[in-house]
Amino acid sequence: MRIAVAAIAAFACSACGGGLRTAPRGAAPENAQRYIVEYPPPPSEEEMVDDNTDDRCVWVDGKWQWIGRRWEWQAGGWQIPPKGCFYSTVSLYWMESLQGGALYYSEPGWYPESSEGLSQEELDKACEKPTPCGSAAGPYHAPGTRARPRTAPSQ
Repeated sequence: MRIAVAAIAAFACSACGGGLRTAPRGAAPENAQRYIVEYPPPPSEEEMVDDNTDDRCVWVDGKWQWIGRRWEWQAGGWQIPPKGCFYSTVSLYWMESLQGGALYYSEPGWYPESSEGLSQEELDKACEKPTPCGSAAGPYHAPGTRARPRTAPSQ
């Protein structure tokens, strides 16, 4: 009986192990490029994450990116992270002003672990472009549902 309980416990623990390998994360540096946007992005899209057995690869979630005057969805995917860099997710903040205020947006991206004192140009070049490994995420669609447009409507 004890052996059966131990075997069940070992199996249960092994089923919970591992998890999704994600990129090392941190906040965007103070000197990261910021843009004024007209309105916040929609909620994140649900994505199907495929299996990836390459231990060098980490999952980077999809993101809404401000292009022109609207948000466009960029699918997530498996990437080999640049050495010495971390991934910063989207950053939005509201700054009050006499004219009412503005919504500032910092794009998600890779930043060096040490960014203090770097110029904007140095910050932009500090991390190599990550190497894709595997396919981009596919959109998640519950059975019986139709695909939604991948672009957020302008407001």
